[in-house]
Amino acid sequence: MKRIVILSAIISILAASAFCQTDSVPNAFHYQGQLREGNIRYEGAGIFRFAITDNTSPLPLIIWSNDGSQVGKTADNIPVKGVSLTVTRGLFDVMLGDSSITNMTIMPVSLFQQNKTANLRVWFQKTSTGSIDLLSPDAWLVSVPFAFRAGSLNGKDIDDSSIPMGKLGRESVAPENEGRSNTIQSIYFDITSNGTSKVIYTVPTNKTFVITDIYITSADNWTLWTITDDTTSQLTQYIKFQIDARLTTSLQNWTYSFRSGLRFTAPKVVAIFPMSTTQTLRIRGTIAGFEF
Repeated sequence: MKRIVILSAIISILAASAFCQTDSVPNAFHYQGQLREGNIRYEGAGIFRFAITDNTSPLPLIIWSNDGSQVGKTADNIPVKGVSLTVTRGLFDVMLGDSSITNMTIMPVSLFQQNKTANLRVWFQKTSTGSIDLLSPDAWLVSVPFAFRAGSLNGKDIDDSSIPMGKLGRESVAPENEGRSNTIQSIYFDITSNGTSKVIYTVPTNKTFVITDIYITSADNWTLWTITDDTTSQLTQYIKFQIDARLTTSLQNWTYSFRSGLRFTAPKVVAIFPMSTTQTLRIRGTIAGFEF
């Protein structure tokens, strides 16, 4: 058995931050290669073994193999079980990490998070009793072009509203200097009143609550709202944000997002005051934010 003269890979490996949702990004990638014996393209069946290695010196270590064997060992160790493929006019292709293929294991979520440099090593065997030959050269696994952007994301690169509040989980948005877990909070209110009313959220002791969004499902006209941390006073020094919704028509599906958030600390409260003394009003909506 001679060497692979041409190895080409169609690889859909995304950056580490994207390579973790098994329901949206498959833990697998397509690999295609060309196999020759001398100057003749190989034709027929064959048994292939695959391993991904790191860049450990002097001998790389296996960080993944098609059958799950030899992981953690040096790259000269051959996976025990092979994958049967058909080679047509010298070409073969396989979906590495597709567990529906016999003797193929999935790619671990952490594989490309923990290893910035990786190479694919391939062995070929004509028959189950034939010799197992190492094909050359190893293939360097590189990113598809737009994965470079994913690898360098920062706060400025993320579009507003690209991640809805409902998709954020525990410890996903805490400030870097806090070191404490956070919890997404959603406070629903439905008020009917002809006077001052309140929507109150008591901030737990030793916690900070940050409002990021206000959603108004519907609101009658002639309503002035004040967001404050004082439930008994509407003095200017306590007001954090004020919404003048005194319109001639109802306010429907209104949203306001705070880029820097509005911070409230315990034991103070978050309160919204719909204020009117001339008519009965109904206001419905949600306050969203996180607590850490």
